[in-house]
Amino acid sequence: MRAHLRTEEFLHGLEAEGMKFTILREGLYNESWPLYLGYYDVKGRDDRSEIVLAGDGKISWTSIGDLGLRNALILADENEGKWEGKTIYLSKTVDPKTLKEIAGLVGRARGRELQVKIVGEQEYVDFYAWKEGEGGCGVVEQYVPCVGKGGV
Repeated sequence: MRAHLRTEEFLHGLEAEGMKFTILREGLYNESWPLYLGYYDVKGRDDRSEIVLAGDGKISWTSIGDLGLRNALILADENEGKWEGKTIYLSKTVDPKTLKEIAGLVGRARGRELQVKIVGEQEYVDFYAWKEGEGGCGVVEQYVPCVGKGGV
């Protein structure tokens, strides 16, 4: 998020030079829930009954398709200048869901309960990076090679 904010600051700095722009801020993609739900494996190989998270809260999930359509409508708008200099938030605002609620939906779809365990930051990092006590590199090893702490 910091990179996004620095980009916006940079753009605002160019306004004095006559640069025209519109900032589109997109909400979290519906399709990204596995990442936020502990790198959950959607292909059915994930047998965890508990997902470890560092926190939870309401999220306004929005589909990539809906965001793409809205972006296209703004970019193709024939009313020149209508969006100029504006910051537009593109996000679903009705019925936000927590990760615990998403876990419940996933559990129901899989036919078994999926619990969420909220832990502190260090325990979260240890679990996903190292899976201490098991000699592995945690859940992320299915995505990146494991180096150190018992790994390759």
